[in-house]
Amino acid sequence: MWSQYALSERERQAGEQLSQETTGHLVTLLTPLLEVLDTLLDTCLVRTLFETVQALIVWRDASKAMLLSELGAFLASPAHAPAGTKRLSRLLHSPCWHARVIEHFLWTQASQAIASLKSQGETPLLVWDESVLEKPESLTLEGLGSVRSSQAFINPLEAPSSCQACNGSGCWS
Repeated sequence: MWSQYALSERERQAGEQLSQETTGHLVTLLTPLLEVLDTLLDTCLVRTLFETVQALIVWRDASKAMLLSELGAFLASPAHAPAGTKRLSRLLHSPCWHARVIEHFLWTQASQAIASLKSQGETPLLVWDESVLEKPESLTLEGLGSVRSSQAFINPLEAPSSCQACNGSGCWS
């Protein structure tokens, strides 16, 4: 019965080739960042960061969250999940780096991309997702961005409720 689900050799090789190509694209994308982080962090932590991004791409399901222990199981084998979780914890809590390093790197990359587009005579465009804005007037205020707020999702007004004990004048009958 299980043989009907078995992959042929050609299908298996195609899957392996696609996996290698995807890993190659990921290496190309992350190499500049990894080189910057390699000057700040231990090589093992830089490798952990790469493997973490790779595990998130492969195993993340958009409808579910991923626990740190699950991610640790993907970094190491499931039998060694605590070791993988410890590796990830060491990366996240390392005093040698902080989020501003990645923020600065991304800002520099974006600035270079904009300069490159402008030098080619093209107009750089920015996609702005306005799906969750606090108020419409936030669009006109300078320096403000999207904010998650309870005001963003106001339900339409419902019909006023009535009370059987009230006679309509606000007095109890």
